[in-house]
Amino acid sequence: MQILPEWAPGIHPLIIHFPIVLITLAIALDLLSIIKRIDHIKQWVSILYVLGTVGVIASFFSGRYAADSLTIPEGYYEVYPAISNHANVAFYTVLFFIVYAIIRTLMFRFSKDKNRSLSVLMFFFGLIGFFLVMQTADKGAELVYRYGMGTQILSKLNMTEKAIHPKNGLIQKKNGSWEWIMNNNAAVVLDSQFTLIKGNNNNLNLEDEGEQLAITVSDNETYFYIYDQGFSDIALMAEINLDAFNGRFSLVHHVTGNTQFDFLDVDGKEIRLGRSTDGKTMLFDQALISTKGWFSLKAIGTKGHFRGYVNDELVLHGHGKDLPSGQTGFIFSGKGKILLKNIKTESIDSATNIKDDSIEASEIQSQEQNEDHGNHDH
Repeated sequence: MQILPEWAPGIHPLIIHFPIVLITLAIALDLLSIIKRIDHIKQWVSILYVLGTVGVIASFFSGRYAADSLTIPEGYYEVYPAISNHANVAFYTVLFFIVYAIIRTLMFRFSKDKNRSLSVLMFFFGLIGFFLVMQTADKGAELVYRYGMGTQILSKLNMTEKAIHPKNGLIQKKNGSWEWIMNNNAAVVLDSQFTLIKGNNNNLNLEDEGEQLAITVSDNETYFYIYDQGFSDIALMAEINLDAFNGRFSLVHHVTGNTQFDFLDVDGKEIRLGRSTDGKTMLFDQALISTKGWFSLKAIGTKGHFRGYVNDELVLHGHGKDLPSGQTGFIFSGKGKILLKNIKTESIDSATNIKDDSIEASEIQSQEQNEDHGNHDH
């Protein structure tokens, strides 16, 4: 027997209205008990607040599960800050009502709710909670009616922007976002457009292999490349193959120097989401994983929420304080050969309307460099 309707992405949209109704009714009865001085109503007020709190908690966890289980179409990254804002307000609403429901229950238990001044004070605190519920509901409604979250329409969207791919080099957008396409001049682009802030490139062998870049590492040192553009809310993606590499590959963002950055890294057996500060690593989340052949790796960082995807499937979700705006890049440490097809950075905070296709494509190449480098061998 199917409990949920076919159109429903989860139980979340079926339960979110219960806490709204329960808390609204609790406030109305609380006001009535104060105005009419009907003390026996206060028992029902306490019961309604407890039930409303249970509903708020259930809505929070079902909403988190619903958001994490959705597949966000490529190029629709502006929805991530909205999801994070909704989750953050919902979290504060849960905390508020847990404390508030306990206080109201204790007041009724020890007959403190008969004190008119205290009852009026708690009524106004209840209005604060109601405001939080309405803010949470408003941000949830925005996800559905502005962004189509949880609807079948969203699943049918293909939001990938149609940019003209240059033969070699970087695609640059007006909002600062960029995409590096690995064609026959990728080694030149890595040398000329990225900054190596850690490691010695004399120990690397870079080779253009058709539509992929092969990076062969002969030692076990750490190599840290960054691109100069800085971002706040960010989506960072790469298509990689680590079958012939024994070590870790990391996508990094919010880089300030080489000692502070957020990362999503993978070594073929484990994937980790975390932060490095002054050489110390703090993990937000981690999981065991098996990666064979080509796979996509995507890191999202926005509004204190950090997500890690493999082949567009969410595998990690952690929380932490946002770092200041910083650069993006990648790190690898180990030995063997890394294959790269593309790396892409999307500025979420600068994202404009998803229909805006105003893109500047700049081809980072020169015939002289191509002839001088050939197969790049350091």
